[in-house]
Amino acid sequence: MRPSLFAVFGVLALLLLASGAAHAERTYTPAQLRTMVSGGNPPKQGKPMTKSQPMDYADCIVQLADLVASVRPNYPTRTIASTNVMRMEKIWTNDAAMTVTCSAPDRKMVITASKYL
Repeated sequence: MRPSLFAVFGVLALLLLASGAAHAERTYTPAQLRTMVSGGNPPKQGKPMTKSQPMDYADCIVQLADLVASVRPNYPTRTIASTNVMRMEKIWTNDAAMTVTCSAPDRKMVITASKYL
């Protein structure tokens, strides 16, 4: 059974909460992020936090595609890699950048999130 998009967003939210630092993090509007990313100057990122969850590769690809489709209207995204055994997407949101990877050999989804400095 594949996890719901709600479950994936839950993992992302937990990562962001766990990565909170003592100093104030930077936030950006979607328009600022689009300008920065398209100009090749994305926000500087802090210490990454990584979580993984077991998942069938086909289910992971569907969940990742749903996630990207849900944020792409407002936030920049970029495909980092796309092969028959791995898919990796970068997503920039108001307060953090995330890299989500689906790995066929490992049969899992790996989510890495970093707040902006």
